[in-house]
Order: sequence, then structure tokens, then C-alpha cells
Amino acid sequence: MEYLVRVSKADEAKLPIRASSLYKWHHLGRYPQIFRKLGGYLFVDLRELERLIDAQKPRPEEK
Repeated sequence: MEYLVRVSKADEAKLPIRASSLYKWHHLGRYPQIFRKLGGYLFVDLRELERLIDAQKPRPEEK
């Protein structure tokens, strides 16, 4: 399951988002699709995070 990273290790994993932001998002219920809770630990699903980032990218206008 290399696509799951513990939120507490997010800074070490060089994610583009800080661990503190991820914890806050989870607490506020933002982007619930990127979070998984296993064995009492909070993980971020890198596949879902990538989809979220890609969805936020501006698309070039069609000519």
C-alpha cells in the first residue's frame, strides 16, 4: 500500500501539502475522499490527492 502515507509522516514524504494542513482538512471535513483511517492512524491516499490536484489545475481553453 505505497499509495497510503501517514499524515504524521507527510512532511518527511515530501508531499506538496503540510501535515498540519491535512489534519485541519480532516478535522473540518474538507476533501474526505483523500483520507483513510486504519488502526487509529490517519492516512492520506496519494492517488486521490493526485486526482484532487489534477481537478484543480486550470484547463487550457479550446480554440
